[in-house]
Amino acid sequence: IEQFASFFANETLSGPPVFTTRDGAIDGYWGGPPDAALPNDGWSLRVTARLRVPVGGSWTLSAPVRSDDALRLYLDEQLVLDAWNYGAPAPRVTVTLEAERDYRVRFEFKDRDSVAQARLAWSGPGVPEEVVPNAADATYGVRVTETRFLYDGWNLLAEINAAGAPVRTYL
Repeated sequence: IEQFASFFANETLSGPPVFTTRDGAIDGYWGGPPDAALPNDGWSLRVTARLRVPVGGSWTLSAPVRSDDALRLYLDEQLVLDAWNYGAPAPRVTVTLEAERDYRVRFEFKDRDSVAQARLAWSGPGVPEEVVPNAADATYGVRVTETRFLYDGWNLLAEINAAGAPVRTYL
């Protein structure tokens, strides 16, 4: 996975992010905050990326979740994994995906306390369950999107693409 990740100093993904990164796979494990600018507990993460599978067919997407963490995953703005309430069971879904097609991914995560784990795994035709790989290291996986976020100083107003066209508005 090559991704654009925004970290927030609250559990609601609100306000401007404390920091953003472009990273590898959605595969984080933190015994404390991911950055000194975040609180130990009560922070959240939003990852936007593109997903591409190596072969079309039925794919299972899963994400382990600790009892004090919560997450949800959207594919092309459709909620496909939903464990946004603390203590929810680890979500798993099987979807039909086409090869050579980019799917928009939005992975949202929040940590209430203690250790945090954010991970996205897949399995599909000829692919055993594994963390979704970084597209920079393979011809498939998740690759970074050129999404930018617009704020009015505090509130998130919209996501825009590299050309400046709105991808999603929040008003």
